[in-house]
Amino acid sequence: MKTYLRTTAAAVALLAGASAAGAGQLYFSVFGGVNWGEDLAPVTGGGGVVNAARTETVVHQTIAPHNHTLAFVFTAVTNFNMTGADAETGFVVGATVGREYDNIMPGLRLEFEGSFRRNNFGLATLAGGGADTDTASSAFNPGGNITHPLSITPLAPLTVVGPGVANAAGAGTYAFQANFVTNFTVADEGNVQTWALMANAWFDLTNDSDFTPYVGGGIGYAISKFDGGAVYDGVDGNFAWQVGAGLNIDVSEDTQIGLGYRYFDAGDVELTLPTPSGTPVSAEQDVRGSSVLLQLTHKL
Repeated sequence: MKTYLRTTAAAVALLAGASAAGAGQLYFSVFGGVNWGEDLAPVTGGGGVVNAARTETVVHQTIAPHNHTLAFVFTAVTNFNMTGADAETGFVVGATVGREYDNIMPGLRLEFEGSFRRNNFGLATLAGGGADTDTASSAFNPGGNITHPLSITPLAPLTVVGPGVANAAGAGTYAFQANFVTNFTVADEGNVQTWALMANAWFDLTNDSDFTPYVGGGIGYAISKFDGGAVYDGVDGNFAWQVGAGLNIDVSEDTQIGLGYRYFDAGDVELTLPTPSGTPVSAEQDVRGSSVLLQLTHKL
């Protein structure tokens, strides 16, 4: 982060040097266009998500009135997957302020850029389920009959006396088994929004016509936020970079309109995916894409 801030500060100081010897004109521009973002990647989990604990109670039927209730806690593991989703065509808008630096290199422009991008995603589904078995045990003293729910099974050396009744031959630790079938599904549409501050260097391929091609790129810092409703969410800031090219057309002595292309990479964001247990899982999602934009530039 300190490196990003130093780079940005250096760029701003350079651009702000209005009295720099030999420097060219200051300019500002505004731009907007279409943005094609990265699709939402699918996520597959091989288990490890523990469902909320399930508690069953059994009654140890010792000599009345000494009957007492014991709680058995069972847990189960669920597999899950998130389908991913296609990124819809979005938009980008922004503005720049810059200066020409022909005294350093013919055609060189340095500028400071702020931008905002947004892309919606189609429907993504997070689903999970599976079968699991867990056992739990407790100490019984003395032995005797144990009344239990039919949803759990007594294990040896307990003996089955009848439906819902097992017998412990004497004092000891005895176990029950529970079988689980878990299923859940949630689905929602979402979006990603990215705010970026960039320091750019462009090289104008100057000629005698009103048409000026350019190439270049920039580096900076971007914050991206994913909002996928009930399926995913995440926000993070990262180093960002871009490369691009375009064509500016003179419409007056001080004004240009342009058509440009940008490839933009804002790193990745750790998405959080909810689960029925309340224990979320995470996955990395890249934030990158291409845009085509129209730009209006005015020299001061």
